[in-house]
Amino acid sequence: MKLNLPNGIEINEFEDKFRFRGTADQIQQLSVELRKIKNLSNGEKCRLGKLTLIVSDEVPDFNAKSTIQLPKHAWNIMASKFSEVAYNWEESPFDFNTCGYLQPRLEIDLGVELIGEPNQR
Repeated sequence: MKLNLPNGIEINEFEDKFRFRGTADQIQQLSVELRKIKNLSNGEKCRLGKLTLIVSDEVPDFNAKSTIQLPKHAWNIMASKFSEVAYNWEESPFDFNTCGYLQPRLEIDLGVELIGEPNQR
């Protein structure tokens, strides 16, 4: 499956993370795309830009840098946290490891950074 990267959103690469940078509407659209992962089965993959996203019951110690592997429900939680950034309910920039949901933490994290004003509550 291929997810649609919202038009205009940037993927910034850091040593230990990828961070999507965009407007509130772009981040909200990204959240909608990430929620589609809930329809995948264990072991299935999808593409989002240059990233490979995998549904897995296990979080591996290491994958290729552009491969992120999470349990199905964790992808949905990530989508919710990113959406919260779009509404200014979470700080920007926000990285998924910050919320403390996974233990151990992701080796390569995913995050978002809001450009401009948040959506209205």
